[in-house]
Formats: sequence, structure tokens, C-alpha cells
Amino acid sequence: MIPTSYGVIAVLRDSSQPAPPAAFDVTAFLTPQTVRAALGHLFRCAFSPIQLDFATMSLSSPRYQFPMDDFQLSLIGRITLIWSQIDMQIDHMLMKAFDINHQQFDHLFSNRTVTPKCESLRNRLRTWPDPELKSLVSRACEKVKSCAPERNLVTHGIWGWYWNSESNTWEAQSWSRSKNNFIKLSEIPDFYNKLVDTSFDVDIAHERFLGLPVEAGNISNRRIIFASSAPGSASSPSGPPPDIMR
Repeated sequence: MIPTSYGVIAVLRDSSQPAPPAAFDVTAFLTPQTVRAALGHLFRCAFSPIQLDFATMSLSSPRYQFPMDDFQLSLIGRITLIWSQIDMQIDHMLMKAFDINHQQFDHLFSNRTVTPKCESLRNRLRTWPDPELKSLVSRACEKVKSCAPERNLVTHGIWGWYWNSESNTWEAQSWSRSKNNFIKLSEIPDFYNKLVDTSFDVDIAHERFLGLPVEAGNISNRRIIFASSAPGSASSPSGPPPDIMR
């Protein structure tokens, strides 16, 4: 069921194929898990200290329709942000492992993607004296490596409709022409959970490697803060907004 080409001017189909949906049919995506997740998301946003009134926002319509609703689109956004956090923590561990500064790191690794950087980190730690640390980093890197193909399809693939001749239905999916592979929209929630699990392992390895206090258990809703000084100091008098549960 892998397409061999894609078009942006017209959809070619035989007379036995119905037209693609004019708008996304959310009922095709409704499961007990996604309903609970959506309701939880709406409940948390309702009591969030930061409010965005999307009803009054003026957003330009994209040239091509997204084959998904806003909740599903938010999952893709979450995947993008989590992957960036993982990438940052792999970079920190590489600088520590090679004992290099930011400029040296940029010279050595700036053109590498996350998976090759993970391999460099694992190779560097083969002679590391701490077996527990090596195990944590190796486990985290292996999980990152297993997530990379799906993440690349989600982020870099072409999202559109695909005709499934076996079920005689249109399916939303992201397709990579260069890899000749695809991921279905219905697979995104499971991949999101897989990536969240991976991010916990990377974070624990990152804190252990850098000698930071490792928080026990599945602590979530942490925040990344960019500041020249600690929040609350004279040069940074006010801290970030209160915690926003997501």
C-alpha cells in the first residue's frame, strides 16, 4: 500500500473510487483512548493560566488542506517539540563525553542528525568506567534510534490522502518519497506515547551523565528555561508563568 508518486494538481482515481473526504471525518479517529486524551486536554486548557482565544484569531488558510483535525495536529506539534528536547540532551552528553565546548561541538557535530550523534556517544562511552551510566545511555540511544524513522515520516513526510484498495477507503498518511515508506494518521497516538517514554529515558541518562540530581519516578510537566541568570534575581526579577499541566 505504498504509493509510487504524488500529485498536487489533481487526484487521479478510477470510477470505482469515491472522492477523498472534503473535510476530515473525526469519527474515524475516535477511540476510548483518544476521547479520554482529548477531554483531558480540553479540561486542562480550560483551567490553564494562559488562555488563547482561537475563536477570535485570524489565521490564513494553508494552500493545501491538512488531513487531520486540530487535536491530531497538536500531537504532531508535540512530537516535534519532544524530539528537539531529546536532540538538545544528546548534544549536552556529547559535549561532556568529548570534553568540548559549544564552538568545538558545532565544528564536529553540527551537520549530524540525532541518530549518528547517538552512535558517536555510545562509541565514546565504550571505555567509560561507569557501567551503570553506559547502560542508561545505551538504552536511551537505542530507543531514540527506534523512534527516528517514524519521527522523520511525521515531520518530514508529505501528509495527504491515500486510497486503500483493500478496504476501499481513503486513509490519511504521511509519505516519504525518498524512503518510499509511510505512517498512517491512526498510528500517531501510539508513536507519541512511544516517544514520550523515550524522552524519559533520555532525560534520566542526561541528568545522570551531567551529575545532576535524578528525579525518581515518572516526573512530568517539567520546564526548560532560557535565562542569563536564575529567575527571581535582580537581572531576571520574574520567573516563568505558573506550571501549565499538559
